Amino acid sequence: MKSHKYIFVVIVGLVVLLLLVVFVGMRMTKEKMQGNNNAQKKDLAPSHENGAKGVERLNSKDVVTHVYRDDELLEIANYQGSLEDLNARYPVECLRQNNLEKYVVYYSDTMIGLVYFDENDISFLSRAITPRFKSTEFDFLSSGDALSTVIGFDPDGDYPFLHTGVRIIKQSMHYTTDGYVVLIQYDEDNVIASISKKLI
Repeated sequence: MKSHKYIFVVIVGLVVLLLLVVFVGMRMTKEKMQGNNNAQKKDLAPSHENGAKGVERLNSKDVVTHVYRDDELLEIANYQGSLEDLNARYPVECLRQNNLEKYVVYYSDTMIGLVYFDENDISFLSRAITPRFKSTEFDFLSSGDALSTVIGFDPDGDYPFLHTGVRIIKQSMHYTTDGYVVLIQYDEDNVIASISKKLI
């Protein structure tokens, strides 16, 4: 009888030990999964979304820490696919989002890379831009100046209304080396009506 009782105690002890090992293993796995999820959310930098309440809008030049080679940025500029896949290939450090658009910002030493996404987080436009000026270098322009003056100063700016047969807002966009885009609107006579700037 004593031997049977001893065997029973040993078996109970082993069962308790096994349950304890399983419990600890499950808890460690859960904590690891939570850590991975938090890391992925951090990679997508949701705190840098436009218009987030209580969050100061940061300059993308200060947010982006990894500077790519120019050839790598050109690869990004040709990207087509999902936001998740882009993040796996080229970790997202600066995600911009508002009611109108969602895009990711990348930098090389000479270029800016922008990848735009739709509501399903699938890219529909990617581009590489080579800025030439700081935003302050546009300060000499003012309302009443001619469109030709702007083109003469920055011929590489974006002037979409000059290249489409569709009637759209007369606005040019000028990306700058210090992390801004200067927006210039024109009236029907191709004269500057307003100038503003916003962070890329």
